[in-house]
Amino acid sequence: MTIIPKEIEESAEIDGCNKFNNFFKIILPLSKSGLSTLAIYNGISMWNEFAFANTLLQSASNKTLPLALGQFKGEHSLNIPMILTVLVLSVLPMIILFIVFQDKLVKGMMAGAVKG
Repeated sequence: MTIIPKEIEESAEIDGCNKFNNFFKIILPLSKSGLSTLAIYNGISMWNEFAFANTLLQSASNKTLPLALGQFKGEHSLNIPMILTVLVLSVLPMIILFIVFQDKLVKGMMAGAVKG
């Protein structure tokens, strides 16, 4: 876990930064890589909650995307082309997010790797 040194906050206060500006101009920019990594991991885990959503959701209008994929399965048949099309379209937002935030993900994972 990377902790922002207290000295950085104190030096900003000496330079005339109040608590509000200190947070938004000093602490938040230094925390962006860690917050981005956390958001990506939480987003992926929420995206893949099939069992939880299947247990709690009763109406068909509230079904999530992974639950809707299960509706393409019949009792004795599968619509494979339609299932693969929906799978590609459902994975596309995660791929785009990964491409956009790839550098922040790597920075966040490597932030606690080196001590010093």
